[in-house]
Amino acid sequence: MVMYMFIVLSSFCISIVQSCSCLWSHPQEEYCTADFAIKAKVLSHRETNPIDINRGYLVFTVNVSVDYKGLGWKGKTKEIYTGPNEALCGLTSLAKNKEYILTGKIKDDKPMIDVCGLNVLYSQVSSAIIKGFRKTYRDNCGCKICRFDDECGPGDCYLPAFGSYPCYNLQAVCQRACEGHGGEPMCTWNLDKGWWDCMKKSRYCQLVGSCQLKDTPPSGRRGFNT
Repeated sequence: MVMYMFIVLSSFCISIVQSCSCLWSHPQEEYCTADFAIKAKVLSHRETNPIDINRGYLVFTVNVSVDYKGLGWKGKTKEIYTGPNEALCGLTSLAKNKEYILTGKIKDDKPMIDVCGLNVLYSQVSSAIIKGFRKTYRDNCGCKICRFDDECGPGDCYLPAFGSYPCYNLQAVCQRACEGHGGEPMCTWNLDKGWWDCMKKSRYCQLVGSCQLKDTPPSGRRGFNT
């Protein structure tokens, strides 16, 4: 009986720990798949069920200064919901009086955020991501960003998993280049000077010894251009 209870409890604990897992993603994907995307200042927070840490929500009251999705939230005070703890994907680290970029889904009329979304201090967001939220991401939501060979097709933007990945997140936009024969968007990474500067300083370049990066991207898909 003791062994049986141990197995049950162990399985339960593992399920909680593993209940929140996130696939690496690009800010463009976060923006395009989100129901809302805002710049907001945290005013306060409350718990809807302070007695049980695994139930209810943690609710942040925020003042919205920028509404990137055009929902009419600018200048309004909104309540943003998240899970009660990190094991349940709750984003518990938002600090009072700090400004954040917040993205999420609206479920049962509740704006929801979690640890998997793009929810970061505004002061730490690159200018390329801000530009993306204002225009370039929205204009290119028809583009597909892929991660694995078997899911990448012509006109998709390949996102490397390691090495140069942070530079793509911080500086690159998967941008529409033309239309395919069926009218589908054919896209490619738009790699500006910020991307090249990031790559020169990246761990990827340090691992290979050096990066002889030119002014224009080299040909080839994997890790550079699509």
